[in-house]
Amino acid sequence: TRQVEILEDKTNNLTIHDVIKKTYNDKYFTLKADELDFRFSKSTFWIRFKIKPTEDKQSVWLLEIPEPTICKLNFYRLNGIELVSQSSTGETMPFKSRELNYGNFVFKLENMSHDSIYYIKMKSAKISSPLIVWEENSYIDNNNYSTITTGIFYGISITIFIFAFVLSLLFNERSYFFFALFIISFAFSMFHADATGLQYIWRNYPSTGHIRDRKSTRLNSSHTDISRMPSSA
Repeated sequence: TRQVEILEDKTNNLTIHDVIKKTYNDKYFTLKADELDFRFSKSTFWIRFKIKPTEDKQSVWLLEIPEPTICKLNFYRLNGIELVSQSSTGETMPFKSRELNYGNFVFKLENMSHDSIYYIKMKSAKISSPLIVWEENSYIDNNNYSTITTGIFYGISITIFIFAFVLSLLFNERSYFFFALFIISFAFSMFHADATGLQYIWRNYPSTGHIRDRKSTRLNSSHTDISRMPSSA
């Protein structure tokens, strides 16, 4: 089973130049790529993994982290110990900080023609997400389907809200009003949790949608996770 290496930084002071040093190698522990679960921790977590080349040289591969409420997230691409590129993003940053224009955090795995090393730095009150590797076209198809179903959900929610609110006015019945309030509150909570609000409404003002009652969403449709990618071991 494909595994990733985890380093917990309780000081929150380590940098990429620190964690790539050999002196830190024995501080990493291993987990399955679909079992990342660090809840209620004040630590920063570093994730390291390697991917071997694929036989398909034409395809573009993407890494998805389907937990859009991670507060701070840095993604590093290395060639050996040389830092090739990095991206800094997170729920607390404007949407334009994301490398690709998706609700979940998605990064390109650019160097699939040779052994590649990647580091991810995460800090959040709750980190519970698998790491998923997609072929680009497959991810686009899946994301389009998710976008349609999400739109249907919000459309139905708004319709029910309007219907219940109108009934509360017509019949002067509190129960209809409270039901309408519950529906719109739940929809708004989901609007934040799945990053739809940040993606389409408050793109440059992430604090607008900061609601602490969050619901994590994990995509369960057909995909390729790191455990199915070529392993370095």
